[in-house]
Amino acid sequence: MKYKKITNLFILNFLLIGCFIIAFNWIIDSTNFFNHDLLDTNYVNDSTVYKTEYLIDNYSNKEVSLVMGGSRPTVLKPELLKKITNKEWYNYAYNGGSPIEHYKNLKYLIRKKLIINEILLGLDYSSFTHETVPNRYPFQIHPLAKTDKQINTFNDELRFYADYLASYNITKSNIKALYKYLIGEPKGVIINVDNGTNNFLHQKRNIEILQDKWHEYFKSLDKKHPDFSKLNISNKQQQNFENFMLLCKKNKIKVRLFFNPTSYITLKHQSLETQEKIYEYLTKDLSLEFDDFAFFNILTMSPDNFYDDSHYRSSVGDEVINSIYSVCSNSGICKKVTKNNLSNHIKFIKYKKEINN
Repeated sequence: MKYKKITNLFILNFLLIGCFIIAFNWIIDSTNFFNHDLLDTNYVNDSTVYKTEYLIDNYSNKEVSLVMGGSRPTVLKPELLKKITNKEWYNYAYNGGSPIEHYKNLKYLIRKKLIINEILLGLDYSSFTHETVPNRYPFQIHPLAKTDKQINTFNDELRFYADYLASYNITKSNIKALYKYLIGEPKGVIINVDNGTNNFLHQKRNIEILQDKWHEYFKSLDKKHPDFSKLNISNKQQQNFENFMLLCKKNKIKVRLFFNPTSYITLKHQSLETQEKIYEYLTKDLSLEFDDFAFFNILTMSPDNFYDDSHYRSSVGDEVINSIYSVCSNSGICKKVTKNNLSNHIKFIKYKKEINN
């Protein structure tokens, strides 16, 4: 009898805790998945949640072109791309995006009957050297996949929302957002869902003021972590990138690749040897070409163009778009890289780094 009471008490406490977590996640809703926004948090935790939902709700069986990549190209404006290309665009870049997510997300969108014409994919040094933390799944990748069926029953829907509300990652994100809200920390980003672009609310910050701090930070980062040292290309990212390109070819999707403009502070500390390996992999192994903005130039050397060590402002995004589509081509900020000119380009960026270090 005593053990039965203990068991019942344990089950009751377990259920109460579960109900509390689900209620907490539903009320705080820092991802705006349920559009409560009760605390007006506006901290981006998982932008793919509502970007994916918006695309499926508005573009199924329609033609659309996509900006993809990590957090950096989230400032690229679909309206400017539409003006230049005369195509409908949506900015589907998301925080921490890498080939692993790009491949999974693209598969999912195609299954949901999106007709994708073109993808403008922004890459970075970290795109091929870092693997996604496993506990981001499943909601960072395809949050609306549910049971991954074309037709979902009521039980499928119920199970999905229960899993979402009980997710460790969602709970962690909501706790962080609530804490930031309570201590009055400045908001980070608001998503413009209609076109997918990010509005960075702290853009007034100038990295030149923080230059000594960032410089010191990256020195310590280089010593403590391998992130900006000599790294091999991640086999997992490599395979997913190749699968992504094959999927695009199969579905007749045009892909344009570019390397995002990178702050001079970051350029000083990331490994040229690793960068060269990535470029060789793309051009020589896969016979691809790309537009490279990730070297010392007038864009990357101006502190006014960045609001932290790696994220550029929307005005820089405009220059990136114009340069890629040759509206006002500027060879000083961008180089077209192919297997034929790779050696010369590597010499060029090494020279630029030497004279600016």
